[in-house]
Amino acid sequence: MSQKYHLTKKDFFLLAVTGILILVTILACTLFWYWVNEPGIPVYMYHCIDENPREGDAELYVTPEAFEAHIQYLKSQGYTPIFANEIQNVSGYDKPVVITLDDGYEDNYTNAFPILKKLKAKATIFMVGSYINKPEYLKPEQIKEMSDSGFVSIQSHTWNHVNLAKLPVQEIDEELQKSKDAVESITGKPVEVISYPGGFYDQTVIKHVKKFFNLAYSVNSLNLGYDPCFEISRGGVYRSTALWSIEGSLKYQTRSRLKRVVQKFREQFDDFFDLKEDNFAT
Repeated sequence: MSQKYHLTKKDFFLLAVTGILILVTILACTLFWYWVNEPGIPVYMYHCIDENPREGDAELYVTPEAFEAHIQYLKSQGYTPIFANEIQNVSGYDKPVVITLDDGYEDNYTNAFPILKKLKAKATIFMVGSYINKPEYLKPEQIKEMSDSGFVSIQSHTWNHVNLAKLPVQEIDEELQKSKDAVESITGKPVEVISYPGGFYDQTVIKHVKKFFNLAYSVNSLNLGYDPCFEISRGGVYRSTALWSIEGSLKYQTRSRLKRVVQKFREQFDDFFDLKEDNFAT
């Protein structure tokens, strides 16, 4: 007659340790594979797209020829331009890339928009709310046309293009709310994303931004570790940026996909520990 064997608490402990080691090994191998094979999601920041600089910093004026060459190169390498708010769910894209333009200059409509339509590429314009309809900036009808085209998403760059980290707390919400309302009233679409003017933010800014937006982009992110979804880094593209620089930057990590892999395994760990606690309880 076979003898029944009852698991002791020591046996459960050994099984738990073994399970943890197995999961850790799987996690390490998976992360290593992703790190080696996954180039991340490149995110680029442009401003003006024009042949002749008008005023201010000439470096902000990328020529239409260069802008088109950059997008053509990305597409030739198998990259698919997506909107800034689509970075949270890129399962349908093999190699996504995010193209953004800050401030909302009118040349984004006259020069960049035709290129985007020609190459069937998406881009996101982070619009400064108070700049709408000002000379050399986008008009409401231009914003509406681009938004309706399916090739351009209009998101927020605050109301007055101010350093949010230096604003009194009571003024931060006003900057965020007014910019969001201004764009949504024109496009009829939700504004879910913001880019920080100058790339400046801190923990307080993120706390307020979370009340209005789902994602936030910076430039050369400070990586303060507050929340990866609100510290998404972008690489600036300027007039002197050569095509070889675009090529080299494709290995730059935003760690967006990697973060999702880690989260997936964290959830599995949680389920594992819940199971073990149930076993010990019995």
